[in-house]
Amino acid sequence: MKQTELAEIARRASLVADDSLSELDRELRALHARNAAKGCLRSGATVKESARIASAVVKRYFDHVESFACSLPSSSVGSDAKVVDEIAPSTRRLLDGLWVSLRKTAALASDENLVVHIKPQVEASLLSTQDLFRSNLRGYLARQNAAAPPTGRLLYYLEVVLFVIGLAFTVVWLLNPTGPYEPFAALFGLIGGGGVDLYRRRAAGRAPN
Repeated sequence: MKQTELAEIARRASLVADDSLSELDRELRALHARNAAKGCLRSGATVKESARIASAVVKRYFDHVESFACSLPSSSVGSDAKVVDEIAPSTRRLLDGLWVSLRKTAALASDENLVVHIKPQVEASLLSTQDLFRSNLRGYLARQNAAAPPTGRLLYYLEVVLFVIGLAFTVVWLLNPTGPYEPFAALFGLIGGGGVDLYRRRAAGRAPN
């Protein structure tokens, strides 16, 4: 995946992480209000429901980032590991905020130690969600690689061959200016230079700068 695309994914992940933390705060406040009205705010059930909400928010975060990453063009080069590394700061910020929110909920339930009991559940959900995210992204990149037109080394060799042919016709033309070599020199020069470069840019999904 191109570096510019990775940077776009990182920016989007940062925005999604901020939105996810705001969403988590809203949902937890609503949960606290409901349980307070029922008289069961100070209970382990509040913390357990908070953990479920947190896991769902994390899943939506990865789903959104995955959807955005798979919507970008020119994704035929790269790996899921690069994407995970690129969004790591945003993911870490989301998780840090998540644990802060869960500790606040546990404090409302009069037992902050309850977070220790639900932490394995949340972490297991996180790992499962991230593994699914990586698996889906890996499959997408594999399909992109399979569908991509021949580029890279093949085009490089083709460009070199056409350049050499064009150069040969140019040399022969210079040695024999009256011969019919000028059109061939121009033809192979255009194909080997501009033509292949235009195709490479088109295959990469971007217009010439």
